[in-house]
Amino acid sequence: MQNENIGGHKVAFYESIDEIPEANREKFDSYAIIGSELNPRLGTFNRKFQEARNYLAANDIYNADQAIVNIQRSFLLSANNHNLNRVAYGALIASINGDKIDDLSDEFLNELVETYIAPYKTVVEIEDKIFQVKKNFIDN
Repeated sequence: MQNENIGGHKVAFYESIDEIPEANREKFDSYAIIGSELNPRLGTFNRKFQEARNYLAANDIYNADQAIVNIQRSFLLSANNHNLNRVAYGALIASINGDKIDDLSDEFLNELVETYIAPYKTVVEIEDKIFQVKKNFIDN
C-alpha cells in the first residue's frame, strides 16, 4: 500500500497484486487496457474504426466485433463524462482519509478522482501511476 497526501487528503493506493482485492483488480485491468487502446479523441476513434473495417475485410468477425464493442464502450463512457483512466485510477484507491472505498461503480470512481485527485494531479501523473501499477502486476 502506498500513501500520498493529495490536496490535503491522505490517499492510500493499492500497488501490488498481493494487496488489491479481486474486484478492484478486474475493474482496473478492464479500464486500464481499454483506456490504453481508446480515449475520446477523434483520431483514436477513426483509427479504431479502420481496424474494425480491416478485420471485417479479412473476415475476422471475432476481432471486428471486439473492436466495435471497445469503440462503443469508450464512446458511451466518454459521452457520460467517464474518463477511462480516471475509473482505472479510482480502482487503485483503497481509502481516502481512512475511509475505505467500497463503491466500484464507474460513476463513483469517476467522481472520486474528479473530486479528490484531478484538481491536484496532471493527466500525465495519472497515466504514469496506471502504467507503474500495470508494470507491478505484470512483474509479479
